[in-house]
Amino acid sequence: MRYGLLTLALLTFASCGPTGRDRVTPDATDLPLRDSSPPQCYDQAIDAEVELAIQIEQSCAIWNSLAELDGRARVSRAGTIITIDFGNGVVFSGPLTMGVVDMTYTHPHTFTDGCGWEARETLAGQLDPTSCKFNLRYDYVESVVTNTGGCATPCSAQADVTLELTPIIL
Repeated sequence: MRYGLLTLALLTFASCGPTGRDRVTPDATDLPLRDSSPPQCYDQAIDAEVELAIQIEQSCAIWNSLAELDGRARVSRAGTIITIDFGNGVVFSGPLTMGVVDMTYTHPHTFTDGCGWEARETLAGQLDPTSCKFNLRYDYVESVVTNTGGCATPCSAQADVTLELTPIIL
């Protein structure tokens, strides 16, 4: 009798095994393997609303494009080069490596002094990989490219910039 109960108990446990049951959860071997890196900020081109906070430290920078940076922008990335097109021809582009960004925008100008000028604007700093927010330093430098004599004095300016881009979802 004692062996009969033991045999009955073993048969009861054996009937609770996985054989004959529908599988509800997949085995780890059934899941697809991912052979890719985690997503990166702006790894696909996006249109974004731009939120800009600026603290400029010089007012003589007459050709600065800071007013153009608010509103909408197109952000794209090709390898280690990131480009932000703010519209109206204002396009900052440059390397983005290990979260460090250094984008420039250079544009020519003619001034009342008759000289040819070039303004070079730089946005350099960090891209936070979690929030995708830029914390940047803005530098503005003017230089004479065509000297007709009597050119004005070049100006430079700096600013701290926080640039937040929110993807536009249609």
